[in-house]
Amino acid sequence: MILLIDGNNLAARANFAEPNLCRFDGTKTGVVYVSLRSIKSLIETFSPEKIIFVFDRGWSDWRLQFYPE
Repeated sequence: MILLIDGNNLAARANFAEPNLCRFDGTKTGVVYVSLRSIKSLIETFSPEKIIFVFDRGWSDWRLQFYPE
């Protein structure tokens, strides 16, 4: 089994799950902590042979060509 992960979505969800989690110096750590916790859970649940992370390069307008509103 191959586990395909939308990295942007995972990071955004993790950010909202723990927005105030940070180190003593104020560095935010919620995204990293929640993302790794989620990935660990997925690995334990599905036991994938491989994991692929996919990230968007940035804002794309190709969707706007189909749905301009």
